[in-house]
Amino acid sequence: MRMDGSFTVTAARQQVYAFLIDPERVVKVLPDVQSSRIESPEVFSVATRVGVGPMRGTVDMRFQIAQKEPNQRAVYKGQGSGMGSNVDMETGFTLQDAGGGTEVQWYGDAKIGGRLASVAGGLLEPLAKKNISTFVAAVQRGLEEGR
Repeated sequence: MRMDGSFTVTAARQQVYAFLIDPERVVKVLPDVQSSRIESPEVFSVATRVGVGPMRGTVDMRFQIAQKEPNQRAVYKGQGSGMGSNVDMETGFTLQDAGGGTEVQWYGDAKIGGRLASVAGGLLEPLAKKNISTFVAAVQRGLEEGR
Protein backbone atom coordinates (compact mmCIF):
# COMPACT_ATOMS: atom_id res chain seq x y z
CA MET A 1 0.00 0.00 0.00
CA ARG A 2 1.34 3.39 -0.98
CA MET A 3 0.65 6.92 0.22
CA ASP A 4 2.15 10.24 -0.75
CA GLY A 5 1.76 13.92 -0.09
CA SER A 6 3.63 17.09 0.70
CA PHE A 7 3.95 19.79 3.32
CA THR A 8 5.86 23.06 3.64
CA VAL A 9 7.94 24.23 6.59
CA THR A 10 9.75 27.49 7.27
CA ALA A 11 13.10 25.75 7.81
CA ALA A 12 15.78 25.98 5.10
CA ARG A 13 16.31 22.97 2.86
CA GLN A 14 19.70 22.23 4.46
CA GLN A 15 18.10 22.10 7.93
CA VAL A 16 15.31 19.81 6.72
CA TYR A 17 17.79 17.46 5.07
CA ALA A 18 19.98 17.39 8.21
CA PHE A 19 16.91 16.41 10.25
CA LEU A 20 15.83 13.68 7.83
CA ILE A 21 19.22 11.94 7.73
CA ASP A 22 19.77 12.05 11.51
CA PRO A 23 18.44 8.78 13.00
CA GLU A 24 18.47 10.18 16.54
CA ARG A 25 16.13 12.99 15.54
CA VAL A 26 13.93 10.80 13.33
CA VAL A 27 13.48 8.15 16.07
CA LYS A 28 12.18 10.82 18.45
CA VAL A 29 9.20 11.54 16.20
CA LEU A 30 8.23 7.98 15.22
CA PRO A 31 4.80 6.98 16.58
CA ASP A 32 4.35 4.27 19.23
CA VAL A 33 8.06 3.52 19.75
CA GLN A 34 8.73 1.47 22.88
CA SER A 35 12.50 1.31 22.45
CA SER A 36 15.14 2.29 19.92
CA ARG A 37 18.78 1.66 19.14
CA ILE A 38 21.03 3.69 16.85
CA GLU A 39 23.37 1.20 15.16
CA SER A 40 25.27 3.65 12.96
CA PRO A 41 24.77 7.10 11.43
CA GLU A 42 22.58 5.46 8.77
CA VAL A 43 20.93 2.52 10.57
CA PHE A 44 18.54 2.31 13.50
CA SER A 45 16.16 -0.22 15.04
CA VAL A 46 12.89 0.35 16.87
CA ALA A 47 10.34 -1.77 18.69
CA THR A 48 6.89 -0.31 18.08
CA ARG A 49 3.48 -1.05 19.53
CA VAL A 50 0.93 -2.26 17.00
CA GLY A 51 -2.78 -2.75 17.49
CA VAL A 52 -5.13 -3.95 14.77
CA GLY A 53 -8.59 -4.99 15.87
CA PRO A 54 -8.13 -7.65 18.57
CA MET A 55 -4.42 -8.14 17.80
CA ARG A 56 -1.94 -6.22 19.95
CA GLY A 57 1.80 -6.60 20.19
CA THR A 58 5.22 -5.38 19.16
CA VAL A 59 6.90 -5.25 15.78
CA ASP A 60 10.69 -4.90 15.64
CA MET A 61 11.84 -2.79 12.69
CA ARG A 62 15.30 -2.04 11.33
CA PHE A 63 15.68 1.03 9.10
CA GLN A 64 18.54 2.08 6.88
CA ILE A 65 19.08 5.21 4.83
CA ALA A 66 19.06 3.68 1.36
CA GLN A 67 19.58 6.85 -0.67
CA LYS A 68 20.99 10.27 0.11
CA GLU A 69 21.27 13.21 -2.22
CA PRO A 70 22.54 16.12 -0.09
CA ASN A 71 19.86 18.76 0.49
CA GLN A 72 17.64 17.11 -2.16
CA ARG A 73 16.42 13.65 -1.19
CA ALA A 74 16.52 10.92 1.46
CA VAL A 75 15.03 7.42 1.31
CA TYR A 76 14.66 4.99 4.21
CA LYS A 77 14.10 1.28 3.77
CA GLY A 78 12.88 -0.82 6.66
CA GLN A 79 12.28 -4.46 7.41
CA GLY A 80 10.72 -5.96 10.45
CA SER A 81 8.84 -8.76 12.08
CA GLY A 82 6.58 -9.48 15.00
CA MET A 83 3.15 -10.85 15.84
CA GLY A 84 3.66 -13.65 13.30
CA SER A 85 4.09 -11.11 10.51
CA ASN A 86 6.73 -9.45 8.38
CA VAL A 87 6.89 -5.84 7.18
CA ASP A 88 8.82 -4.20 4.35
CA MET A 89 8.69 -0.42 4.13
CA GLU A 90 10.15 2.39 2.11
CA THR A 91 9.72 6.08 2.90
CA GLY A 92 11.20 8.83 0.78
CA PHE A 93 11.47 12.60 1.02
CA THR A 94 12.28 15.05 -1.79
CA LEU A 95 13.05 18.67 -0.91
CA GLN A 96 12.47 21.87 -2.84
CA ASP A 97 12.85 25.54 -1.96
CA ALA A 98 9.47 27.15 -1.35
CA GLY A 99 9.32 30.90 -0.74
CA GLY A 100 11.64 31.20 2.24
CA GLY A 101 11.02 27.65 3.41
CA THR A 102 11.07 24.09 2.12
CA GLU A 103 8.46 21.96 0.45
CA VAL A 104 8.79 18.32 1.50
CA GLN A 105 7.28 15.82 -0.92
CA TRP A 106 7.01 12.39 0.70
CA TYR A 107 5.86 8.87 -0.03
CA GLY A 108 5.44 5.77 2.05
CA ASP A 109 5.10 2.23 0.76
CA ALA A 110 4.46 -0.77 3.02
CA LYS A 111 4.03 -4.46 2.39
CA ILE A 112 2.73 -6.53 5.29
CA GLY A 113 2.47 -10.31 5.25
CA GLY A 114 1.68 -13.09 7.67
CA ARG A 115 -0.80 -13.18 10.51
CA LEU A 116 -1.43 -9.42 10.65
CA ALA A 117 -2.38 -9.33 6.98
CA SER A 118 -4.66 -12.36 7.19
CA VAL A 119 -6.37 -11.58 10.51
CA ALA A 120 -6.61 -7.80 10.25
CA GLY A 121 -7.83 -7.84 6.65
CA GLY A 122 -9.59 -4.58 5.83
CA LEU A 123 -8.41 -2.89 9.03
CA LEU A 124 -4.78 -2.96 7.91
CA GLU A 125 -4.91 -0.26 5.24
CA PRO A 126 -6.62 2.37 7.45
CA LEU A 127 -4.11 1.60 10.22
CA ALA A 128 -1.14 1.93 7.85
CA LYS A 129 -2.49 5.22 6.51
CA LYS A 130 -3.02 6.50 10.03
CA ASN A 131 0.53 5.54 11.08
CA ILE A 132 2.13 7.06 7.98
CA SER A 133 0.08 10.25 8.44
CA THR A 134 1.05 10.40 12.13
CA PHE A 135 4.73 9.93 11.25
CA VAL A 136 4.67 12.63 8.55
CA ALA A 137 2.84 15.04 10.88
CA ALA A 138 5.44 14.32 13.59
CA VAL A 139 8.30 14.99 11.14
CA GLN A 140 6.64 18.25 10.14
CA ARG A 141 6.15 19.23 13.80
CA GLY A 142 9.76 18.30 14.62
CA LEU A 143 11.01 20.48 11.78
CA GLU A 144 8.81 23.40 12.80
CA GLU A 145 9.94 23.14 16.42
CA GLY A 146 13.59 22.81 15.41
CA ARG A 147 14.15 19.46 17.15
